[in-house]
Amino acid sequence: YFFYPAQYWAHKNHFNLLRAYQRLTKETDRSVHLVFTGADQGNKAYIMRIIRDLQLQERVKVLGFVSNEEIWTLYKNSIALVMPTFLGPTNMPLLEAQYLGTAIICSDLKGHREMLRDGALFVHPARPDEWTTAMKKMLDSEFRHTLVDRSTQVKEQSIFTINTAIKMLEKALQQIV
Repeated sequence: YFFYPAQYWAHKNHFNLLRAYQRLTKETDRSVHLVFTGADQGNKAYIMRIIRDLQLQERVKVLGFVSNEEIWTLYKNSIALVMPTFLGPTNMPLLEAQYLGTAIICSDLKGHREMLRDGALFVHPARPDEWTTAMKKMLDSEFRHTLVDRSTQVKEQSIFTINTAIKMLEKALQQIV
């Protein structure tokens, strides 16, 4: 399954991901699911209607809000994190997936590229056909493992870590005092 942990806001772009996923289901012979988690922020009923309209009810799992333990398990067992958001770069799932060794497909946003460099596939958020192509690539386990290896190398050299965030916060707090 492909995993998308995101609140149900319009800018999170579940719509284009569902269009891409429907195309993927028609173009491959693999039974791959799509898993959504997150709380409703006013857009969930619309997304549920799109799932029905695209006849994806049996293949898209909508889990709602889940525990940290469940999130960890979902990341670790997924084919890849998919993150088609129109906004960023403050999207924690990208760093969570990288930390856990999960392959990543995300929106081609400047901040995402800065955080993940060549450790992810980057796709225009409004082009479902490109998302379908990227998901197909992730079905190749050799490709996926190579991408995760690159992501691990990026993570080891990255300033985008919890320790860096804590140091920056401490520095900011010391300047206030």
